[in-house]
Amino acid sequence: MPIEGGRKFEFADGRPLEEARFCLKDADVLMLRRFLAQAQDLRETIERHGGFVASFKATWQESEPLLITGTEPSSDQRTSVLHRLRPFLHQNELHRCHVIVVSSKGQRG
Repeated sequence: MPIEGGRKFEFADGRPLEEARFCLKDADVLMLRRFLAQAQDLRETIERHGGFVASFKATWQESEPLLITGTEPSSDQRTSVLHRLRPFLHQNELHRCHVIVVSSKGQRG
């Protein structure tokens, strides 16, 4: 069953309220559900690892060498998060993992 709806956007700078309408065809609804399931898997993977903690700091003082320090996620964290990110990173490849077409009602998509 197609999904139709819209989202209203309010702007803090005084611009008038705008509404974006959408209509998803049956095939796109299925793809959207798959996309959202994989997004949830990614979220749960990151949460399971306590976040994706990384830091980088560079300090320098005159007459002193440049000092670079940092932390990076463990190998397991990198591997699991990159595995879950893969479908999103491949968006622009010839064989896409997720293609969601949204067209405004009454306009050519």
